[in-house]
Amino acid sequence: MKILLTVLSLLLPLSAPAQQLSPEISRLISFVETSSCQFNRNGAWHSSSEAAAHIRRKYEAALGKGLVHSAEDFIRAAASQSSLSGAPYTVQCQGGPVIRCADWLTGELRRIRGR
Repeated sequence: MKILLTVLSLLLPLSAPAQQLSPEISRLISFVETSSCQFNRNGAWHSSSEAAAHIRRKYEAALGKGLVHSAEDFIRAAASQSSLSGAPYTVQCQGGPVIRCADWLTGELRRIRGR
């Protein structure tokens, strides 16, 4: 029983951060989800809710690898390019130009921070 408690105490801290989004990262994911924009990933277009779910999963994986310590890290590690092909993610909102998702989210992060 003592060994089981020791193992559990070691595993719980590893899983907890994936459950707790920083306020900035949470706002960025919500921004994606509620944007009504279309997101291109590896040549296929996806809805805002699909994009948000995808980058949330990538965020949790990157967090588990210790790659995310800030909102900028989140954008780089989870929301800028395909891990498979290396192709940049792009976004198009309401018939506007297609832009890189990393640039779009960096602009939103600046707005959140008041810069």
